[in-house]
Amino acid sequence: QGNPFYLEELLNYVRDRGLDPSDIQNIELPDSLHTLILSRIDQLSEAEKTTLRVASIVGRLFRAKWLTGYYPELGSFPQVKTALDELDKLEITPLDTPEPELAYLFKHIVTHEVTYESLPFATRARLHEQLARYLESADAPVETIAFHYGHSKNIDKNMEYLRKAGDAAQKNYANDAALEYYGSLLNLLNEDNQNAQIHLKRGEVLQLIGMFNEAESDYRAALQTAQDDMALNAKALFALGKLNRFRGDYKSALDWLNQAKEIRKTLHDTTGLAQVLIEMGTVLIMKGEYEQSREPLNEGLVLSRKVAGKYFTALALNGLGIASWHQSDYAAARELYEESLSLRREIGDQIGIASSLNNLAGVVESQGDYATARASYEESLALRREMGNMTGISASINNLGLVVLAQGDHAAARRLIEESLVLKREMGDKGGIVVSVINLGFIAFTRGDFHSARAYFNEGQTLSKMIDGKTVMAYALLGLGLVDLVENKPEARDNILSSLRQRLETGEQLQQSSSLIGVAALALREGNPEFAASLLGAVGSVLNRLNSVVEAELKDFHDQTVAKIREALVGGAFQSAWEEGAKWTLEDAVKKVLGE
Repeated sequence: QGNPFYLEELLNYVRDRGLDPSDIQNIELPDSLHTLILSRIDQLSEAEKTTLRVASIVGRLFRAKWLTGYYPELGSFPQVKTALDELDKLEITPLDTPEPELAYLFKHIVTHEVTYESLPFATRARLHEQLARYLESADAPVETIAFHYGHSKNIDKNMEYLRKAGDAAQKNYANDAALEYYGSLLNLLNEDNQNAQIHLKRGEVLQLIGMFNEAESDYRAALQTAQDDMALNAKALFALGKLNRFRGDYKSALDWLNQAKEIRKTLHDTTGLAQVLIEMGTVLIMKGEYEQSREPLNEGLVLSRKVAGKYFTALALNGLGIASWHQSDYAAARELYEESLSLRREIGDQIGIASSLNNLAGVVESQGDYATARASYEESLALRREMGNMTGISASINNLGLVVLAQGDHAAARRLIEESLVLKREMGDKGGIVVSVINLGFIAFTRGDFHSARAYFNEGQTLSKMIDGKTVMAYALLGLGLVDLVENKPEARDNILSSLRQRLETGEQLQQSSSLIGVAALALREGNPEFAASLLGAVGSVLNRLNSVVEAELKDFHDQTVAKIREALVGGAFQSAWEEGAKWTLEDAVKKVLGE
């Protein structure tokens, strides 16, 4: 049937028996490949047959020393080596690796399968256990030991090594393998607390790869099975809180975290309490409540420095850096990010390293160093791809899109942010979806596609209300206001001023200056080019003080507005109005706009 292996084995069959190939019509041939291989094995000496069967337990590729190590009945190593040399000559198990790591390979996978399956099930199970016990003493990889215990009847050892292999796979971001090990382990466990622990671990892997619904199922299963264990209960509550933060459901996140916090306090678990406080601060950041986030983050930082250790210290520092960045204190943000990154490199926290690189890129991007920002975003993205960190991947791609937009490549920016949006929609990451949707709105606005821009901004506004996200709501309102402005709609003033008031509440100074750019364009349309020029002069002064530049999504609109105001003001009127505005503080400019 065209199988070259079958033809080869037929030739071996004829040769091994000294048959005359020209007398083929009188030769009784085996009726299957399986029978053919077995018949060839039957021609071997007892030592060779036993060696072959013992080797089949190890796998298609096997080390010679493992055979005598786990099955001493084979005899001395020289005796085993003699048998292996003969099997090599027969091309059944040719030499694969020379000494000192002497290893052989079943030439054909079918030969290995037939040899293995020729052993009774009970014998196979016993030999797998013998091999696994030997490998434990030989410091073999845990996944290899887990495999062999998994084919034995030793349930306790099977469970022990499934967990060890799952933990090793999770640590190395071999996410599919980790899920397989943990899933197999759950099928064997009967004890509630152990079940809860593995559900938590599997949930962490599922959350990392963006399978939020499946992660929630595991976390809820952990919560249900760990009801009598307060510490495990708190871990499950914390996990559900963090998961809901990733989903953009900040109210639910805080509800879960508050429950976890109370248990941690009851248990006097300082490390656990630090973890919960830092996560609560992170949720408040996502809501745009930057000043409010500092209290739990600082409290978590103090506890981390005392007892919780470097991982949580780095986490708190990173959170405080994000709060400082949003409040336009870039020097403080950079210092906090760099301290966090140093600790994360020290402890080998790959997820944290990628996060810190991403955040540091945000600082230099705000300051107009787009090349450096792009390189850092790309480094962060590469790390996140290696880990399969889907939330991180989608965020890095979105951020890359904004840098590319600032560099003037609108088409590439659109492709990147659309890719990010697809990933976020697949995960159900509402917080991430709203960011990408609004960014696409600004790209459409810059292209002059106002219909699409309005649709994106409307979706962004709806989602912002759902997640109670103040920062993203302000962006959506400003975007809608700018579209209203170019389409001469009366809602322009309300939307632009609402974005400014929202940003005044969150304390975002750079973003307030972006809203003032919108107000300047509004003033120009309303016939007050002098006030428009003064506002943009104030924006320029604020940006200089912050050591920042106009946000990427408003860069083109800002430049166009400046050009239009110059055309409207003759002589030195533009320069005079600009210089007058440059004397204003951000607070002065906002008060003049809001009539306070």
